[in-house]
Amino acid sequence: MSKVHQRRVRAEQIRTLFRYAPLSLFGSASLCLATVAVLYPDVSVRELWLWAGAVLLLTLGRTLHYLWARGYLGDDARMPALGRHTVWFAGALGVLWAWLPIYYIQPNELLTLTSVSLFLVGMLAGGVVTQSVYLPAVFVFALPIMGASFFAILINGGDYSYLAWIGLTYSTIAILFVFSIHRMFRETIDTRFANVDLVDRLRAEKQQAEQANHAKSQFLAAASHDLRQPLHAVSLYAEILRDDPGNVEVVERLGGALRSMEVLYDRILEISKLDAGVIEPELTSVCVPDLLDAVESRYRPVAEDRRLALRVDHQDLWVRSDRVLLERILDNLMSNALRYTSRGGVTLRAYSEQETVVIEVDDSGIGIAETEQAKVFGEFYQVDNPERDREKGLGLGLSIVSRLAELLGHEVRLDSQPGIGSCFGLKLQRVPAVAESPIAANPLHDLSGVRILVIEDELEVQTATAAMLNQWGCDVAVVEGGDSLESLDAAPELIIADFRLRDGETGVEAVAAVNERFGTRVPALIVTGDTAPERIRDVARSDFPLLHKPVNPGELRVALNALLMAG
Repeated sequence: MSKVHQRRVRAEQIRTLFRYAPLSLFGSASLCLATVAVLYPDVSVRELWLWAGAVLLLTLGRTLHYLWARGYLGDDARMPALGRHTVWFAGALGVLWAWLPIYYIQPNELLTLTSVSLFLVGMLAGGVVTQSVYLPAVFVFALPIMGASFFAILINGGDYSYLAWIGLTYSTIAILFVFSIHRMFRETIDTRFANVDLVDRLRAEKQQAEQANHAKSQFLAAASHDLRQPLHAVSLYAEILRDDPGNVEVVERLGGALRSMEVLYDRILEISKLDAGVIEPELTSVCVPDLLDAVESRYRPVAEDRRLALRVDHQDLWVRSDRVLLERILDNLMSNALRYTSRGGVTLRAYSEQETVVIEVDDSGIGIAETEQAKVFGEFYQVDNPERDREKGLGLGLSIVSRLAELLGHEVRLDSQPGIGSCFGLKLQRVPAVAESPIAANPLHDLSGVRILVIEDELEVQTATAAMLNQWGCDVAVVEGGDSLESLDAAPELIIADFRLRDGETGVEAVAAVNERFGTRVPALIVTGDTAPERIRDVARSDFPLLHKPVNPGELRVALNALLMAG
């Protein structure tokens, strides 16, 4: 046991002693007065009152000391001094009570002997209970009383001197009892400090884990932002090259590589959005057959390309969920199932289970050992991918599934056996069917002649974005920030602004500068390569539409079309 631990335990023992002080003070004063009342008719009054006065005066001193010491009980450094004070008071009280048998026990006076013995026994019992947590205080109090009582009865007891041995036996038992209670107190304090230390260690480890997670998010955000900038430019250049028939094959291969990179970045972005808490589900009634048919249409070509069977089995069921987020969960489960299945196939099914609906993705893939099943829902963890093959993903899909399901209040369950396959299930609330109203598609407007201001500080992205917009027939102006608007002669009709600009300026601030200069409110679109949770929260609070780099040209055109319609 370390010295630090010993000091902490000793300090806690003294604190506990002070917690019992009010009971000890009350008991000492009460027993003193009771002793006077019983002995008053049979003994010398003067000496009795002197003794009682000394006991009560000492009790008053102890009371004042207790009231003073309460303000310092939280300071471990003061505990040794308070412990010494307590021992002095206990020793003085023990000496005063030891005077009682020496002075008043006389030969063959059974009534006095009995009365004094009973009061001493009561005082000892009270001292054992209130002071046994701290042995020095017990012994300096009890030993004078026990020694004086034994010798006084043995020498002055006359025919009743044999009672001294009975008293000695009682005293021995009392001492053993003191050790037992003290050991119990000590174990309790040790256990409590062990629990406190454990909680402190867990809190420290939790803090370290949170710091590590924050550092991870910062690293991913920084890396994602820096990599998304050139990737965004490449994506726009690829769209420009698509118009040349001679570049079709190269553009297709380039597009495939870009799509793979976008998937990886989108996974990181989705984790960051969940960390930021900006994803708010919109719970509605979702038609399960329509949902599963949409998922099937996306993944049947993938299954056929891998020569796998894709079976879909569903009933006419409806659930309460967020259609977009639920579809995202199923996309992750389907992608994961097809990636790790090389024979047989994948089954997507939905069925009713009492008041709930279960949607399952069942595959005949490699399966997951029981010891690995809890780990697969963690970030960047993959089964059977020690070489970190990019074709097998980043290990974020199931983490996103778990966190989205928790956000939606859906239960995720997993049944898997190595070499046989895995079945991931979602348990959702069943709701009555509702009539769906048709959704009209928004036509795309011609962007020819639309004045668009691009606020971007990266030269490559400036050039690529301007080239893309020029190809659509837009009238394009490019500035690096809100402090470089001198070249603008007229207010733009639309603004595309990067969120993070130079010198700490944001795209939101740059848009505000444009509006201030021209005294108008121009519809604006914010684009960003940031995935840091705090940055995502900042953009979400701006109320501007947001796209994440690399931006798909089709997405960009749809977003600009929506801004024109809103304006």
